[in-house]
Amino acid sequence: MSDIVLINKCDLAAEEFIEIAETSLNNMFPPKQHVGRTTRGLIDLKLLDVVREGKFCNQLPGSHGHPHHHHNHSDPDVWPEPRTPIKKIGNGSGFYSCGWIFHRSDCFDYWKLEEVLNGIRGINRIKGVIRISSDWVLFNRVQDGSDFDKVAYRRDSRVEIISPFELDWEKVERKMLACLIDA
Repeated sequence: MSDIVLINKCDLAAEEFIEIAETSLNNMFPPKQHVGRTTRGLIDLKLLDVVREGKFCNQLPGSHGHPHHHHNHSDPDVWPEPRTPIKKIGNGSGFYSCGWIFHRSDCFDYWKLEEVLNGIRGINRIKGVIRISSDWVLFNRVQDGSDFDKVAYRRDSRVEIISPFELDWEKVERKMLACLIDA
């Protein structure tokens, strides 16, 4: 879920492995704003001030000893509308995946959503960050075991499913949307 990902120890890794990591990161959803390389954990402090789509920004701009610049590396039209999530489907290495990003105002009945997500059979993993009332929770399911915990994330609700076979993603989406409530 990171906007910025840095690959460290590039001085020790083979170029082909760094390129594989970069390709994988650049194919993730939501898109990364920046994928970079570093050595010995040295980072450009300007990366701490990167603004996401002009909407989510550093709480203390300019606090890193340099002028604050707004960087926008993604398409600003990729944000979901209320009750209309953005969906991305993928497959590779024998797995199928689908991820959804819901508008930050979308609020779920957690118990209904948990029933929907736990009712999907044969999956490898489901992970998500979900708004429920005034709280946000992290949902994590690996095969048939799931758990959840409160989380501080406040940007939007996200759910991703990874499966060894393709699911009816439209049906899953309809079931999740039926769990939305008025906040």
